[in-house]
Amino acid sequence: PLYRVLPERLADAAARWTPRLAHLPRPWVAVLAGGPSGPYPFDARSGARLARDASALASPAGGSLLVTTSARTPKAAREALFREISVPSFLYDWQAGGPENPYFAFLALADQMVVTGDSVSMMTEACATGKPVFFFDTGEGRFSMRERDAAGPPWWQCLDLAHLNAVIYRIGMRWGPTRWTRDIRIVQRLLVESGRAAWLGDGVPAATPPPLRDVERAAARVRALFEPVVLPPPPTHG
Repeated sequence: PLYRVLPERLADAAARWTPRLAHLPRPWVAVLAGGPSGPYPFDARSGARLARDASALASPAGGSLLVTTSARTPKAAREALFREISVPSFLYDWQAGGPENPYFAFLALADQMVVTGDSVSMMTEACATGKPVFFFDTGEGRFSMRERDAAGPPWWQCLDLAHLNAVIYRIGMRWGPTRWTRDIRIVQRLLVESGRAAWLGDGVPAATPPPLRDVERAAARVRALFEPVVLPPPPTHG
C-alpha cells in the first residue's frame, strides 16, 4: 500500500503540535482509532478494550497516550475509549471537515503507536515511520478468553448489529465470491511477518524494522508504463 508519510510533512506537523503536548510525560504512545469495516466491528466494548490495552502499554514506563479518532469511529466506541483510559493522555475527537487533524503530528512525535487493524492506510503509514507499531485487532478474537467470556456467548454477541454484520462479512470472506469482500488480512500478515508491526498483546515488533519501499517501487513501475516504445522499422520492399 502507498502512504503519505514524508519527512517535511511530519516535521511541519510536529512543530505545530509539540507545544500542545509538552506537558505530558514521555514516552508517548499514539492511539489511532478507526471504525467498523467489513469483518472488523468497533463498538463500545472494543473501544474500552483498546483503552485498557493501550494504557497497559504506556503505564510501565510512566508514559502518556496521544489519542485521535477518525470520521468512522462510532460515538459509543469513542466515548468508551476516552472513558476507560487510565494514564495521562491527550484526547482528540477528530471529525471529517474539522479545523485541524493531529494525525501526522502523532505519527511524527509518538515513540510507539497502536493502530486499529481495520485501516490499511493507518497501518501502513504508522509502519512507514520506522517506529514500533502495534495493531489492535477488533475482529479476529485475539483478546483474552476471560474478556471473550465476559462479552457473552457468540450467539449473544450476534444480537449486536455491529457484530452480526462482521460475522456475515467473515462468512462471505470464507465462502462467498472473491469480489464480495475486502480482505485486508494479507496486508496485516505481511507487515507483521516482516517485523514492521506486532499484534498488541502478542509480543513486540523487530527492534529495527526494515524500511518500506512501496512508494519508490510503485513510482518506478508507473514511469516504466510511460516510457517511449521503440517500434521496429517498417519492412522495406525492393
